[in-house]
Formats: sequence, C-alpha cells, structure tokens
Amino acid sequence: MPSVITPKEGEQVLLTLRKNPNKFGKNIFITLIMASIAVLGFVFFATNNIIASASLIVLLLALIYAFYYFLIWFYDVYIITNIRIICVNQKSLFTREFVETDLAKIDDVTYSIRGVFATIFKFGTVTVRTSTGLNIELTDLSDPDEIQEMIKNLADVTHKKNNKEMSAQELIDFINKNQKR
Repeated sequence: MPSVITPKEGEQVLLTLRKNPNKFGKNIFITLIMASIAVLGFVFFATNNIIASASLIVLLLALIYAFYYFLIWFYDVYIITNIRIICVNQKSLFTREFVETDLAKIDDVTYSIRGVFATIFKFGTVTVRTSTGLNIELTDLSDPDEIQEMIKNLADVTHKKNNKEMSAQELIDFINKNQKR
C-alpha cells in the first residue's frame, strides 16, 4: 500500500491513479524551450565564457523546473481501496491536501471532459458526490469514463451488501469483470 495513507484493517488497494502527463504539456514545452536555448547558446557561443556560463545556468534552471513539476505529478495521487477513495492533492512542494470518503457514502459519480486538448488525449475529471455533501474531484485522469463506471460499480456493490464486508478477492473479481481495459 502506498505510504501516503495508513491502511485500515482489511483494506487493500485496488487501483492507484495519477494525472495524465499531458496535463503538464505547457510545463514540458517551457522546459524544452529553456533547454533548447541553453544548448544552442552553449554550442554556438562555447568560446564566450559568459554566454556559455549563462547557458549552463539556464539549462540547470530548466532541469530544476522539470523536476519540480515531476514531483508534483508523482505525489498527486488518487487511491481506490476496497473500503474508501482517497484523494491526495499535491498543491506545491510543501503543501499536500488529503480528502477521503467511504464507498458506502457515495451517492453519485459523474465525469466530464473539457477542452480540445483534453478531448484529443482523452483525460478529464471524475466527480464523486457523497451523502455527507462532500464532492471529491479526481482531476485530469486518463479514461475518466472507465474510472467513473468502476467507482459507480464499486459503490453499488457496497450498497447492495448493506454494510456487510466483502472479501478482497470478491472485490478484485468484480473489478476484473467490470474493467474495460
């Protein structure tokens, strides 16, 4: 189980989701531009120490910029277990937000895909509405329709069991049967 959560007794991770990397297309583009400028400056002006040094600094800044957004992407995770849904939002390097709900509290699950870029690369937002009024948004996920269907099916199974515990194997079999991938 990922170390970002403390598991409850009998809890097993069924699915770990990360944001679609295409969401960071702008950041990747900026990194490539900065790195290209640095490499071109170093190649064409290698004899000029000031420009060569500035190029190396720009290249170092591009790598730091890329590493920062990689860490944000890596630690921004959604975890679906046999008991609950956990949303870990990494807002910045030192700011993290945790939101969770039990599967039994889920009332409705919807998804949306907004924008040309999101439509082309098929990533969107899955919104989980609970009986307590909490809305959890799982943003920028690949194939949000499949994830929405799986969460809805898990919630339905949990509701049908009337709070009776399912074995982990029953849940895994159910997911494998209903998963489209």
